[in-house]
Amino acid sequence: MGMLDKAKEMVQAVKPGVISDRGSAGAEAERANAAKAAEQKASGLEAWPTGMRFAFALAASALIIFLLSLIAGVFMPTFLAFSLALAVRPASEWLIRHRWPVGLAALVNIVLLFAILFIMLGLIAIAITAMVTELPRYGAKFQALYEHAINQLDRRGFDTSAVLDSWKNVDINRIFSYLSGFANQISGAGTTLFFIIMVAIFVVGDTVVVRRRAAELASYAPGFAIALRNFSLRVRTYFLMTTVFGAVVALVDVGILYAFGVPTPWTWGILAFVANYIPAVGFILSMIPPILLALALDGVWPAVGVFIGYMVASLLFLNILQPRIAGNAVGLNATVSFLSLMVWSTVMGPLGAILAVPLTLFFKAIFVDSDPRTAWIDVFFRPSDAPTSLVTSREFRDRDGDGVDDTTGIPRGIDTRLREEQIQDAAEKERARAQATLEELNQEALEQAAEKAEKEKAKKVDPSAKTAE
Repeated sequence: MGMLDKAKEMVQAVKPGVISDRGSAGAEAERANAAKAAEQKASGLEAWPTGMRFAFALAASALIIFLLSLIAGVFMPTFLAFSLALAVRPASEWLIRHRWPVGLAALVNIVLLFAILFIMLGLIAIAITAMVTELPRYGAKFQALYEHAINQLDRRGFDTSAVLDSWKNVDINRIFSYLSGFANQISGAGTTLFFIIMVAIFVVGDTVVVRRRAAELASYAPGFAIALRNFSLRVRTYFLMTTVFGAVVALVDVGILYAFGVPTPWTWGILAFVANYIPAVGFILSMIPPILLALALDGVWPAVGVFIGYMVASLLFLNILQPRIAGNAVGLNATVSFLSLMVWSTVMGPLGAILAVPLTLFFKAIFVDSDPRTAWIDVFFRPSDAPTSLVTSREFRDRDGDGVDDTTGIPRGIDTRLREEQIQDAAEKERARAQATLEELNQEALEQAAEKAEKEKAKKVDPSAKTAE
């Protein structure tokens, strides 16, 4: 009976009318919060099954990509200029911290951006022009190589009729003249280049000093502000790592081509460097011309040697050393990178292939990383099973250099919380920092206004002060 009486007391304790006074306020608040959460969950997209919400997100993404394809001629040059402006922005930040005038810092950024743009376009033009002028010299050898391959297949009993029907009208010289026309189109794309330059000037000028605007954005939408800042950091890291390791791999490839006697090795080295910006398949595309040249001029084994050399260089520098040095700074796995290349190159053309990773990072920042409710989608993008972290360097304190935070004991880059909890916590800290920054900026503005008023007052009282200034 004692147990039954105790159970009755417990049941009575949870009835609304008989709650004890000591716990009534907390229980009422808890019930109200639970009812509010249930009401929110029962309405809108939150009430949909996860699969339906995911399908809706895919449909919306497809619609956005289709609409962007309609304005690809404007959107892609604009995004390229925006990405390059983000890449060179640390230069102006460093100059402003060292007391350089804002206008001069912006001018330095513009000069750097122009230098990068013209160097890249120059390398692309050199590679394509050299390729379309060099390969036609060996047109007869390529044609003979093609006929020899067909004859070898016939001897071994393969039915080559379907191949011959598909390729009977193949003319190597016609392919080379098409490449030559494509090179002329590249060299004549002056309008697009001018558009990129103009957009870059405006973007650099508008983003040299954004401290107040960034703080206001962070106070209104802290998660969105964090996502944009992380996007900027990741795009900068992507361009830096791709450029450095692409240059190293290109130099190694040039040495390999010299060793096997392939003509014009520097042409194929430049092609390898430029193609490295195309994720997943760039290095494969870059090694096709030199392998074909080695096969046509020297036979099978030199071509196999070039193939092995290219593969070893790519594996060593891009798949082993680069992840060890840069880690997973970009935050995309190989599958997502490859699918990004397929989607953006199909929708946006050649620029879409080069900017496939930055485009994916941009839309991931806007639609996935900016809100805790969509944080679960990030699991499809991550390159590894390691714990992720939103901890920034300024929040991490490691004075003894042991890789562990001196206060929390958490290793650098390790956060065992769920992604949703990380984003919520980071958003709260970001809003607090933004409000403190706004207060600081407002105080500085008030002090500057007061100082200006004092100077104006002094000028009115003592006209000689104006002359002295």
